[in-house]
Amino acid sequence: MNVGSNRLNLAGASSSDASSDNTLPPQYKVLTLSFNQDCTLLATGTPTTYSLFTISQDNKIGEIHNCEIQPIINIPYLLVSSQAPRKLIVCHFMRGTEILSYSFVNTILAVKLNRSRLVVCLEESIYIHNMCDMKLLHTIRDIPSNRDGLCALSISDENPYLAYPATTVTGEIQIFDTVNLKPGILIAAHKSPLAAMAFDMAGAKIATASNK
Repeated sequence: MNVGSNRLNLAGASSSDASSDNTLPPQYKVLTLSFNQDCTLLATGTPTTYSLFTISQDNKIGEIHNCEIQPIINIPYLLVSSQAPRKLIVCHFMRGTEILSYSFVNTILAVKLNRSRLVVCLEESIYIHNMCDMKLLHTIRDIPSNRDGLCALSISDENPYLAYPATTVTGEIQIFDTVNLKPGILIAAHKSPLAAMAFDMAGAKIATASNK
């Protein structure tokens, strides 16, 4: 595995770097955005609604579902709401029905998925499920406190790696093999704690950013 690190420093960033429309009513402001694995579906969340859109090959967008719920994590067909932050719901939005749900011991901080794996990140543990039947395959316990749910999952079938902080003191990354379900290499990416990370499309490189 040839994993590289792109070191960025976020200390110089300020609120003036980003623009926002302060005239937009709060109930219409988008809080969450996410695509499915092949970018044919887009899920959006506002303070009052969850919506699901299809994206055609000619870049036309059409809404296929809308409901009144405040999502804190939303991925097409997967939902965690502010009303039940420990519950992951798998939905059939075309039928408007709940297929199944999983409850966890603590608040769900992040949900990642590729074609074979679903990863649910809590503050001190990570759960790896099989995407085909949602069976729990493995639990990574006693990870360093991860209050932001920082993790990354490769979408590559050949390199389906998971990455998460290995420590709260420095920017060291733990790589985990989600197929063979065993830890891989450690990467010393930064001297300060991690702020963000993401794999490339091939799952062979990982970009990282520190908070200092």
